[in-house]
Amino acid sequence: MDKAEIQVTDEGIAAKVGLARFHSLTLRCFKLPGLEDRCEEFGQFATYKGTMTGMPVAFDLDDSHRFETGRAVAVCGNTALMVRG
Repeated sequence: MDKAEIQVTDEGIAAKVGLARFHSLTLRCFKLPGLEDRCEEFGQFATYKGTMTGMPVAFDLDDSHRFETGRAVAVCGNTALMVRG
C-alpha cells in the first residue's frame, strides 16, 4: 500500500478542517479462491525475476513484502497465491 499525506495549503479550508489530516492511499487487492483466513508459512518461497516494467531491482507487493530481484523470500500461502506466475 502506498500512502501519502495530502497537505491543505488553502488557509480557508485549513481553518475549517482544523486538526484533520488527509491521506491518499493506493491499494492492491486480490480476489483469489483458496485464500486462508490467516498467514501461515509452510515452506513456500517466492523469487522476483525483475521483469516488471520500471522495477528491475525490486518489487513492493505491499507495506510488508519487498521482493528483490533474484532473491528467494519466505512467504505465507496467501502471498504465494498472490505472486505466482
